[in-house]
Amino acid sequence: MQFRDLYFQFDGINSKEKRLKLITVDSKNNRNLFGVEQDIIEEENGTDVPLFLGVKRKCPTIPVTLMKMNEWNRPIPYGEKELSDICNWLFKREYKPFVSWDNPGVVYYVIFIKGEGFENCAKEGYLNLEMRLSAPHAYSRQLTDEYYVLDQKTVYINNDSDIQDIIYPDVEFEMLDDCTDLIIENLTIGEKMEFNNLEKGERIKIYNDGLKDMVSLVDRSRNIFEKSNKYFIKLVYGRNRIRITGKCKIKFITQYPLALK
Repeated sequence: MQFRDLYFQFDGINSKEKRLKLITVDSKNNRNLFGVEQDIIEEENGTDVPLFLGVKRKCPTIPVTLMKMNEWNRPIPYGEKELSDICNWLFKREYKPFVSWDNPGVVYYVIFIKGEGFENCAKEGYLNLEMRLSAPHAYSRQLTDEYYVLDQKTVYINNDSDIQDIIYPDVEFEMLDDCTDLIIENLTIGEKMEFNNLEKGERIKIYNDGLKDMVSLVDRSRNIFEKSNKYFIKLVYGRNRIRITGKCKIKFITQYPLALK
């Protein structure tokens, strides 16, 4: 089983409120997914050694078993409309966050795709479910580092992903006083993101992971991209030394991929 026999949170709701626990029914559920499942992409080229093109990672499906139990871990019956309520809670049409209480720092974005119910004449029983992950991996919780910079400040931000050497944090900042220029440098790798001739008091959100975009939160019609050096800040694995030059309030928002284990 991927999770220990504890409560969990799904879509912001704790299973403890519904007295539902993750359980292990048989030994088959004791096996855990580990790492990332990958397919090798290659092409035959007329030699004994195929041409390697890369890898494609797969989004896994994880089985879970739930049971309604009291505080002494004894099964208790489901109420008349309780199974309908559980079904409505779990079977959504979009990915929602799932967090097991045994590892609250790890977030899975899942859709429940299948379920079976088993119960006795006393309406006690368990639910076998399958949930598909939105990605080939889990994620850390969203982390936010906020700073107030009056001239120049050097800070440290970590990329603790165990499967991705480079991540791209979202960045949000507000210019202070009459300052219109800002430089954000990753001194660890010698790269920088730079803005010049911004409006006074400008507030900007940089969407950095996946879709790359720079948006003014004051006036969305402003073209922020043309006032930048067209670079998006990145974090390499481990500790990154970041220097911020300018007058601003700034925050870095990170959520890094984590291997299944």
